[in-house]
Amino acid sequence: MIKRICIMLLVTFFMPVSAGAYPYNQQHTFQAQLETARANTTIVTAYYTSRFEGTRIQGIGTGTLVGDGLLLTNAHVVGSNTGALHIDVTTYDNVVHDGTLLRIDRSVDLALIRIDSAADGFALSGTQIYPGMQVMTVGQPQGLAHWSFSEGAIVDISRSCIMTSGERWTAIMTDAQSIHGNSGGPLINDRGKLVGIMRGAAEGYSFAIPIEGVREFLQ
Repeated sequence: MIKRICIMLLVTFFMPVSAGAYPYNQQHTFQAQLETARANTTIVTAYYTSRFEGTRIQGIGTGTLVGDGLLLTNAHVVGSNTGALHIDVTTYDNVVHDGTLLRIDRSVDLALIRIDSAADGFALSGTQIYPGMQVMTVGQPQGLAHWSFSEGAIVDISRSCIMTSGERWTAIMTDAQSIHGNSGGPLINDRGKLVGIMRGAAEGYSFAIPIEGVREFLQ
């Protein structure tokens, strides 16, 4: 059977889709996981300073803490530019940390950053994912007062996607709605464990880098 292919438009951030964010105090399936999830999710802002352009924001996205002061985000959030890179990482308690870029791999769209944080971070899931599994995304959507907590289900565990650059990659496809600025945020299961890193959205669906790719990058 020929797999259906999704075509994604992803330049720097997610495509805007209808808002799936709601305030933290509302009732929902993942209520028990929200306290931990929000504490392990950050805002990532990347600045570049050059002699010709001065200092400008290169990208704003979401970060996913994985323990020992380490966090993951998308490589496209950090960007690629000439000049000096500076990264601000804002935790849920509104503390701004200086971030140090440790590693970046644009082929898998992942970046690893270190901050001074004692947060436990998300545990990486070791269980098999499947279509219909309930999942949640967490992030700091641009232009909204509240962090976003969007629930949904996995639609496909290995959706083949084509970027506008022509690059192909295999994604977890979910119907959990993502919002502009959620790039690099966590996709978690109903036990609060990490099953993927959000990367893009199109046609009312969101797409995440599978946990296997995340493990390979971290190792």
